[in-house]
Amino acid sequence: MLAIPAEGTAFGIPCDPQSPPRASSPPTALVSSVEGEMELEQGSRSQGSENLLLQRNMLGPLSLLRYSISLVPFLLLRYQMRQPVNRAEILTHVVSCHRNFFPAIFNKTRECMKLVFGTEMKKLNTIHRSYILVPAAGLTYHGLRSDVPGVPKTGLLIMVLCFIFRSGNRASEEVIWGALCKMGICVERRHYIYGNIRRLVMGDFVRLQYLEYRQVPHANPVVYEFLWGPRARAETTKMKILVHWAKFSGLDPRAFPILYDEALREEQRRQA
Repeated sequence: MLAIPAEGTAFGIPCDPQSPPRASSPPTALVSSVEGEMELEQGSRSQGSENLLLQRNMLGPLSLLRYSISLVPFLLLRYQMRQPVNRAEILTHVVSCHRNFFPAIFNKTRECMKLVFGTEMKKLNTIHRSYILVPAAGLTYHGLRSDVPGVPKTGLLIMVLCFIFRSGNRASEEVIWGALCKMGICVERRHYIYGNIRRLVMGDFVRLQYLEYRQVPHANPVVYEFLWGPRARAETTKMKILVHWAKFSGLDPRAFPILYDEALREEQRRQA
């Protein structure tokens, strides 16, 4: 896990002593792999904004990352309440002297929400610039349980689906737990975002039919494996999952040629 270090103030370079940041305290950590992705530029507009930040030396990359993370608690609350959010409301959480850099901050925040929590922002109204947070990759699983407070866990589901795809469309328990452990998500310990990992995967994901859990035939000793469940196959595609993984890794989907070709063939079959 990545702990965000201090740098002068809680969220970056101070602007005006009389105008402290108004945002809620950001989460103290994010999945480490996201840090590299958050430093990459997505699209020419984002690149231009980032270059402007660096040229003027007004808001460095680490501070930009902090300001982006500082918006996360507010957006998570709206997601939990199933309420839309507009640009004016988001702007109230950005220090006034950095509002010129709102597009760059907003884009970074959107990346964080998608990669860590598995949610993406859909535009509802162009005139009022309002958005609604929805599950990513075409899934309908919102990642929240009515009886348990917390944050969306759709991001973990997308990662598990990706591990299965990368493993030849079936993956043993050992492969899944090992892959998660490399990300700092240990199945034997309670995770601060995802809670009890084994219960979440074996319970919710399997029960909701996003995953299929079965014994490998003729295996000695006994081995169990995971496959995509019928609900995952109905709601999402291999290409959507691959694109998500590529963004998480900071790569183009074509950097995984075998997986890309398989996902492309599936897309063509669906369209036929």
